[in-house]
Amino acid sequence: SSTHNTRIERLWVEVGRNFCRSWRAFFGHLEDQFGLDCSRPSHIWLLQTLFLEDINADCDSFVREWNLHPISGHDTNDMSPQDLRFIRQTQLGVYNEDDCEGVHPETIQEYYGTTEDHVQRLAGQTGAGHPPEELDDDYADINLINNVIQDQDLDIQHDSIPTADHEVPRMSPELLALFSDGLVALQDNDLLRSLAGDDFVWDLAEVIRVGHRRQKELVISLVNATWERRALLWLATTRVFDSIL
Repeated sequence: SSTHNTRIERLWVEVGRNFCRSWRAFFGHLEDQFGLDCSRPSHIWLLQTLFLEDINADCDSFVREWNLHPISGHDTNDMSPQDLRFIRQTQLGVYNEDDCEGVHPETIQEYYGTTEDHVQRLAGQTGAGHPPEELDDDYADINLINNVIQDQDLDIQHDSIPTADHEVPRMSPELLALFSDGLVALQDNDLLRSLAGDDFVWDLAEVIRVGHRRQKELVISLVNATWERRALLWLATTRVFDSIL
């Protein structure tokens, strides 16, 4: 890979280490021990209902920590991303809108400021001394938008990932309201444990497979009491959930 990708590749390592791996291990543990079935849309819906807010909070926490970490290098002087952003805004001003947000820099460089169809010329043709009627039809009138799309397609090397089916279970408004009230009641730890049952046992670690061939094993610690409570919440909620459907 390009040496210019070093920082973003390092960032993905930290995203996995400090954020994603723990949630992946937790969900894997729910599958192995506590009945999570990812093929059931109702279970996907239930995961989102129970944990999406916590996942977003963990993500925001990681972002805040990352933006405060010092970056080594002669051009950064151990400043944090937040420091660098503040200095650049002080020097260059603040952009209220960015028309090119999400567009690849090479695409911006080639097409930014173009107001008409972008004419591609044959080898050796500079536009000087070549009137439009001398150009081949295939090159004379190329739509700018289609041209940009074709250029960007070269950077996409995989099929899109389908979104998991997470439709709301078929419950009447009354049952859905009852279920929501039950979630509030399940904030009580004693009630959670009683619903989970005496056979509930929480393992303090989960093994996940990583790497291109999924041959390397990593042991992910789930010793924090928060993970155990989330598992209790899942188990108790699924039992209540199944009883009212």
